[in-house]
Amino acid sequence: MKKHFISIAAAVLLLFTACERKDKAFSLTGHWSRDTGYPSLSLTLKQSGDQIIGSHVVVAANGNRIDSASDDQVSITGDIKDNKAEVYFISGHMGVGTATIEFINSKTIRWTITKSQGEHYFPDKVVLKLRESMPQNTGEQSSTDMANTQPNIFVVGYEKNSRGKSVATLWKNGKPQRLSDGLTDASATSIFVSGGDVYVAGTEGEMMKKRGVLWKNGEKIGESTVGSFSVRATSVFVSGKDVYMTATASNLVELANAAVLWKNNDRPNILASGQSASAHSVFVSDGDVYVAGNQGSINNNVAVLWKNGVPQILSNSGYGAMACADSVYVSGKNVCVTGYVLDAKGRFQGVLWKNGIPKTIGTPKSDGVRAYISGVGDTACVAVADFLNAGTAIYAIAIGDDWDKYQGSLDFYLGSIYMWDDGGQGSLYIAGTENSEGKWYAVVFNAGEKTRLTDGNYSAGASAVFVR
Repeated sequence: MKKHFISIAAAVLLLFTACERKDKAFSLTGHWSRDTGYPSLSLTLKQSGDQIIGSHVVVAANGNRIDSASDDQVSITGDIKDNKAEVYFISGHMGVGTATIEFINSKTIRWTITKSQGEHYFPDKVVLKLRESMPQNTGEQSSTDMANTQPNIFVVGYEKNSRGKSVATLWKNGKPQRLSDGLTDASATSIFVSGGDVYVAGTEGEMMKKRGVLWKNGEKIGESTVGSFSVRATSVFVSGKDVYMTATASNLVELANAAVLWKNNDRPNILASGQSASAHSVFVSDGDVYVAGNQGSINNNVAVLWKNGVPQILSNSGYGAMACADSVYVSGKNVCVTGYVLDAKGRFQGVLWKNGIPKTIGTPKSDGVRAYISGVGDTACVAVADFLNAGTAIYAIAIGDDWDKYQGSLDFYLGSIYMWDDGGQGSLYIAGTENSEGKWYAVVFNAGEKTRLTDGNYSAGASAVFVR
């Protein structure tokens, strides 16, 4: 299994060492594309020595599907040997895979996929022609010079205004965009970027009249309600043209809850109902829809994973049971869920369920924990956070093997995590809320470095991060 190295103590960057090739005639640098037909693949590649990076655009389904790297981001990386490049690619729809690029002549290459998973529209095999060459590098060149490998960082949450109302906010690379009008309380809770479109799920409304909201590229495209219940949106996931959103619906008068899933903002799918039913996370893989949450009563609450609406009980049931599934991540045939259980001593213990088999993560807490997972391929990170106090512990997880490794801790209130991959290397981003001298800030961490998104004049917090 290919292991990715993850560190929150140092920046994870792609390093390219420029060196002279003996074969001066061989170069993949340039813009390559297919003559005619669908899917039409265009590659913009840059070679330095025996290494290559680039981006892609795919137009498929007679022009009805577009798969591209957003904002000139690197989506192809690899090594060259014997007139052939072995590359790793990531699609605009979160699919990943490996491929070969064979040098036929100075004007022609052949693209062939060797392995892939998840949604993408790359052709399995296609011949590409050189359309435009780029200047060759003649000396040493840093990774920064070769390509702008810095990703776009999207963070969502809220910031209060002068009226004391919470305003749903999206920050892209630190620049805020207000999603709600500030006349009523609103908060953005989850984000997903697909191609060039940015989807944000959130909640809007006062007290017991909250409703789920979905924004696309800053515009509200739908509101989600469940009868007289108050709705709190929890997660959004995009697969192709389908947009999935989960929420927990509550009626405090009747002491009733519901775990709810929407597809394309259509009629709500009630996955479970009861005193403690809730849905926290949605993930789509190979057409299967996974939702993590919990169901049951106050005295018998169990962690649940729904696959296409069918529940799988992850934790023990019985009087006094208390458990919850917070987050789900799927890699191939491995389905990983994180959450917590109440142990025999009345403490809350973080848990990773891999294909239904539990493994404890972190140390027990008396006041509750939350646990979130994000990954690339068979490597992931798990964050276990104290529910009431500032404090988040980070662990690296090898899904394909049976190991985990403590990475360090951060002193803040966790919102979510996102693991960004560029050519097989992992970089962890962590969003949350910081309290400093009585002021509340929305913050994002990467490589152990903190970035405040707000100035502290008004209270703010970050709920989710997505990197592309």
